[in-house]
Amino acid sequence: MKKRIFAIVACGLFVLAIGASPRYLEELRIGGGFGDSADGGADLDKAGNISTDGVITCNGLTADEGQVAGESGVFSELAGRELLEAGQEDTTAGRLHVYGNNDTEAGAIYLHTPHAYDYTVDYWKLSSSLLGVLQLSGWGGTYEPGVILQFNAGTGSFSIAYDLAVWSGSIEAGRAGIEPAQGTLALYNYNSGSAPGYISFYSCNGTPSYLFAADDGTGLRICSSPPTSNTAGAWLTAAKFKAADSTTNAVDLATSEVAGLLPANKVGSGLTDAQISDAITVWSGSINNTPIGASAPSTARFSGLTVAGVMTDTTMTTWPADTPSPSVASGNVFKIPNTWTTGNNITGLSDGVAGQRILVIGGDCDCVIQDSGNFRLAGSWAGCSPDTLELFYDGTLWIEICRANN
Repeated sequence: MKKRIFAIVACGLFVLAIGASPRYLEELRIGGGFGDSADGGADLDKAGNISTDGVITCNGLTADEGQVAGESGVFSELAGRELLEAGQEDTTAGRLHVYGNNDTEAGAIYLHTPHAYDYTVDYWKLSSSLLGVLQLSGWGGTYEPGVILQFNAGTGSFSIAYDLAVWSGSIEAGRAGIEPAQGTLALYNYNSGSAPGYISFYSCNGTPSYLFAADDGTGLRICSSPPTSNTAGAWLTAAKFKAADSTTNAVDLATSEVAGLLPANKVGSGLTDAQISDAITVWSGSINNTPIGASAPSTARFSGLTVAGVMTDTTMTTWPADTPSPSVASGNVFKIPNTWTTGNNITGLSDGVAGQRILVIGGDCDCVIQDSGNFRLAGSWAGCSPDTLELFYDGTLWIEICRANN
């Protein structure tokens, strides 16, 4: 070692002795030189390359059209006090490669929080696993959240452990016109099913509502606070619908109106005509005679009903045998059974509505509708099969329209 120190001193004296004319060192070796097995050291060659076994400490480290590297082009650890740059702006592209050990530890970037303040996380770690998973995690401090964000290149899934807030813009799932990019949104339950997943909505005045699916697809429920059970809030169907410019509820599904007769004043808001481009199907109940948009039920009639296709009545009621005044309340088509007995003639019809038109289909010649009472016929009619009789009710009399002897 003494010989090495002497050599350095001698070189220094030589430099001082060369006078005013500048001379330069071609190479400089410090200590045992770079890679020395005993003490290590550093080399500065004539090309300007610095090789060292020690640590380089500087306020800023810049790689310009080249690379800053340790042995084999790799740093085992690189610390920059203030600035670490690679490449040159608008000139060369900088790169930073952080490798794993090809065994159990992946390369990582650590971002430490300032310890001069109270902190919940000591440092943030950005790393990649050996299975193609990129993840961001927080460690140390008073909170230490662990892995909070993860992207799996194998499955294409993105996972986040805590709340996701989007301050501006939108959240989209899938992509239009690309297969099989089907967008889905999955909201899972919490605590083994006691609290369901939900979607929160805020109204213009900031009032929140929470929507969730009840067990086994029985329906959607809505409540004013985050649901804690499968029965929280009320069914979404228990709501009121109204036109955008209306203060009147068009249909109140929270009432029994949907189970029976729907008053016409609940259809629309002050409408005078109903324009329907598709079929209306009534499975049970009836459409009453209140004008659409009327403020209250009345005895008025629709001003007009236009049908572009075929209007059909699929209900045909068979009258009870031997009934002298059968009811016509259940429809417009009625049939006489083949069990009628002689002498039990029909003398009237009950439950008729003014303007009602009915068709009677014969089934037994022993059934006779007599031309008497409130019947105005072209003679008594025997209901033989399959003869027909069509009648119109003006509110007082049943007037014959036509008959057919088939």
